[in-house]
Amino acid sequence: MKKLLLTCCLSLALGVSYADCLDTLLPDFNTGNITIDGNGNKLNITGSSNKECSVTNLQLEKFVNKNFIKHSADKSIISSWNYLAINKQPIYDYLKDLKSFDGKYTDTTNYVLYGVVNDVAACYKYSFDSSNDGAAHPNSGSLYTCNLPNNQSIDITKFISSKDIISFTTRNTDIKEILHKVGVLPSSIKSLDQLYDALAKDEDMQCVLGERLPSQFAITRLNNDGTINILYDLGSNAPHVCQGAVPSTIVINKVKPLIQINSFITPRDLIK
Repeated sequence: MKKLLLTCCLSLALGVSYADCLDTLLPDFNTGNITIDGNGNKLNITGSSNKECSVTNLQLEKFVNKNFIKHSADKSIISSWNYLAINKQPIYDYLKDLKSFDGKYTDTTNYVLYGVVNDVAACYKYSFDSSNDGAAHPNSGSLYTCNLPNNQSIDITKFISSKDIISFTTRNTDIKEILHKVGVLPSSIKSLDQLYDALAKDEDMQCVLGERLPSQFAITRLNNDGTINILYDLGSNAPHVCQGAVPSTIVINKVKPLIQINSFITPRDLIK
């Protein structure tokens, strides 16, 4: 009887220990400053202060479910730490991804939700920095995207005109310098194909772009007048070796969308 009681008390103490440790990292979970060193079911989690918590996948899942789950008023949208589902269909699910990692790895992943468009598409930023045993180099980058629950990304041309894409892209300071370098006047660019051809004249941008302009983007705001704000990154297709040449993000503000946007549910609209 004493042995059973001791085992029970030790288990409770261990449970409190991991929970208390993770509680100290709550600010880092909220700001995306969490790094995980994993090997199978063993996870070492650190934050910006380098404090380390050793947990299992299940313990991390319990902590996340306790502290981060929010939902829309009708519960069609469920949000948590690095998790989002619309109508019970996951858009991203980092805890599930962690369970599929093989061998030893170090990973920092962060999803920032901007909003859900018309209750069907999620617009967000995905950032990652990971390495694992046997990899030639770390894999890192970021991506702005609007995705449907089937993980299909939406093309930027479905939401705004080519004219607006060209106009805001050619106003970007980095893009202006590239066009000047290759001798192309921004006013001469009339199509997205011409924009690609002009930028690809620069060897570094050819590496960044690959065979075409990226199509992914993120809506960040629905304005009161029905216009939208967008972030568009020309480096979303760039291989690791070319990421140093990626121009700054294209900021597109107050443009009229090509489709009717009836709702844009942001994280502030979600409740516990």
